[in-house]
Amino acid sequence: MTVVLSSLTDEPIAATTRLLLTVAARAENTGQAYNLGQTRIANGGTAPVVAEPVSRTVTFRTSAKRLTAHPLNVDGSRGAGLVLTVQNGTATLEVKPAHKTLFYVIESGG
Repeated sequence: MTVVLSSLTDEPIAATTRLLLTVAARAENTGQAYNLGQTRIANGGTAPVVAEPVSRTVTFRTSAKRLTAHPLNVDGSRGAGLVLTVQNGTATLEVKPAHKTLFYVIESGG
């Protein structure tokens, strides 16, 4: 699994007002197949990409008092906002398979 948190401004993660969280596990094209030895791709498959669901708690340091995460849909539109818990300068987001995304935009609410 890979978890990457990126600032979407010139500010460091702890000070920025906009972040992109990427959370991904195994992912491959529909119909993708490997050779018998699992050493190379025998069939590249086609879209859409099928991704393994991820359940994870993500925490990071922040100076924000309030943060909201929006799961991004495949067309780039935003899903319903998720309010993050922020206590003592640490933000927490519960990533769930029900969000059906690999990407979250996180923004400061003050």
